[in-house]
Amino acid sequence: MPELPEVETIARDLKPLIVGQKIDQIFVLKEKSFIGDARYLIGQKICGISRCGKMIVLELTNKIFLAIHLKMTGQLIYKL
Repeated sequence: MPELPEVETIARDLKPLIVGQKIDQIFVLKEKSFIGDARYLIGQKICGISRCGKMIVLELTNKIFLAIHLKMTGQLIYKL
């Protein structure tokens, strides 16, 4: 499980890569791990990224925030 410094580094490294990018698809591997409706995320641009505790928080253009926890593996897969 990534600790706080690793999560901060990941969020900082992701910022120049994903801010300004549009979300085209969302794949949820475990339905219980996702709360909400993915339809609100599709087509939105990522306008900011931050960290809250061990969560990576993406701010979207529709003012929705997507909180991501890296769980035990620390794996986050994204495709540009």
